[in-house]
Amino acid sequence: GGQLHSVVDESTQGNPPGLEEPVPATVTAPPMGPSDFNGAVGVVAQLPPSSGFGPSLLNEEGAEQRGSFTVRKANPFEGIVYRVYGKMNHKISCTIKGYRKLSGNFAGNTVYTGYHQTWSGKSTLTTGYVPAGGTGEFDILSCVDRSTGEIQHFRDFPDAPDSSFEHEYPLA
Repeated sequence: GGQLHSVVDESTQGNPPGLEEPVPATVTAPPMGPSDFNGAVGVVAQLPPSSGFGPSLLNEEGAEQRGSFTVRKANPFEGIVYRVYGKMNHKISCTIKGYRKLSGNFAGNTVYTGYHQTWSGKSTLTTGYVPAGGTGEFDILSCVDRSTGEIQHFRDFPDAPDSSFEHEYPLA
């Protein structure tokens, strides 16, 4: 019989001890319970009391101010990008989480979809691309001023936008 040979160099030459590699974790722990609603069980949403379910200024007007935060919404390529403005020279961070209102036999219930992203900046930040959601889905963008501790929540419906390039500049 033959011997197995190690493909990975696990010696101290290939991996010197005491060197800290600044590599962020690429996999984060999933939320407790199933992701989204699978027809039987789901993670019940724990929404901020100020979020509500009606139309929001962010959704209707494309901009909203709460406390010292202002959020503006842009709609490139049938998705969403948020620009968040905080106090000058204050470190801020925003986390977006996706939720879905259930219908049919489960009407009145809201579940966490498992979608979440976090961004950080100083004075201002621009989120990455947020994909459009499906029926009954909405997002809560929670922004924190790391200097003062202020937290504000913004609700938006990530539906396919009307303000696409073609809407503003018709091709015909």
